[in-house]
Amino acid sequence: MKLFRLFFGIKILILLVSCSAQEEVDVVIDHSDLSELEQAGFIDGEELFIANAVGIFNVGDRYIMVSDDQDDRLFHLFDSAELKYLYSWGSRGSGPDEFPFTPIRQINSMAERVYIYEIGSREMRVFEITDSTLLEIERFTLELDGQVEPLNNLTLINEELFVSDTDLSVETGETEYVMIAPNDSEPLKEFGAFPESDLTGLERAFRYFKTTRASPDGKRFVSAYLYDNLIKIYTTEGELEREIMISDSGLDNPSGEPGEYQYRVVEHVTDNYIYARGIRADRDQLAENPDISRPTIEIWNWEGELVYHAAFNLPVSRFTVSEKNGTIYATTHMDSEGIYLYDLPLLGD
Repeated sequence: MKLFRLFFGIKILILLVSCSAQEEVDVVIDHSDLSELEQAGFIDGEELFIANAVGIFNVGDRYIMVSDDQDDRLFHLFDSAELKYLYSWGSRGSGPDEFPFTPIRQINSMAERVYIYEIGSREMRVFEITDSTLLEIERFTLELDGQVEPLNNLTLINEELFVSDTDLSVETGETEYVMIAPNDSEPLKEFGAFPESDLTGLERAFRYFKTTRASPDGKRFVSAYLYDNLIKIYTTEGELEREIMISDSGLDNPSGEPGEYQYRVVEHVTDNYIYARGIRADRDQLAENPDISRPTIEIWNWEGELVYHAAFNLPVSRFTVSEKNGTIYATTHMDSEGIYLYDLPLLGD
């Protein structure tokens, strides 16, 4: 009898632990009295022309790399501490230092290395950045058996582990993520659940489009849904840790059909904070007139608390952060010759 009670008590304890492992957090963001973040400087690229900045990355707190959508200059490198333009590198093609497609959402960085996924060959190419060039030091396959579409929203956890969205073409799959290792065609784990809907396959993937970033210590990753006011935080074992459901006050309610109003993207993460760009605008209106955008910076901690929120003074299209340098580095379609600088607010420990 005592043994049964002990066993029953252990079962109850496990149940309580498992129930408390996923925390639901409700957050209300007040936009009625929003402060404005003023520009603190500018890195002039001299004769540099950034055609269309599709990504900006902090590499080892030493370099800022801008991914550009033009044929002959795919990447622009800046010194993040000395605030100067260094060089442009890479072109579209099939030869050395070339890429068949413009890498957009398939770039990750660790230390002074960048990981660039080629969707055509389904290979990860690893580069070391120097003051004058990018040196390819490794490449390996990232592909699963039976995979139809290229891996999407690929996120570096560590050198031996990546997380990707599940195959976009799968109509009946219920999991949202897959863990994959280099040169291993078998998934390590499939996990996560899409928000409830009747959608499947590509239609569901586009409706629940998200940006994902992992903490440098490899313990957690975060996903922010573009068309839903929702953020999820997972452990890198695939356990949902927090689901942050957000509502806005001081703003007009979104109009139009679901999947048209854009909320936020994750731009950068550290072991302490999640840096997101709040959009809060209709997709079609934004495409027609980007000048209507006055995006915000949202800084969250990993406990799901919004610790800072302010509006940029310009229509910032991308940004990254260096906590070491105390700087936000941003691009905007209004100026194609360099990077805007903002002081990073002091957030405490």
